[in-house]
Amino acid sequence: MCHTARSVCAWFEEHQDEFTVLPWPANSPDLNPIENLWDHLDRVVRAMDPQPRNLAQLPTALDVGMAQHPSEHLQKPN
Repeated sequence: MCHTARSVCAWFEEHQDEFTVLPWPANSPDLNPIENLWDHLDRVVRAMDPQPRNLAQLPTALDVGMAQHPSEHLQKPN
């Protein structure tokens, strides 16, 4: 379960007939491929000189990062 605080677990236990808690996999980049893309974009944008200085400049910086990302990593596996 994603939320493992005792109070949250206790609440779900009290309301078990109202909700079904689904298993939640570990938050691993291997299990969530988008994390690898976010990591790549983060590294590219932080390495830019000059870095984007505001939200208006960020989309352009992310476009540059996407252009530098190998496209085969974004394709659905066969």
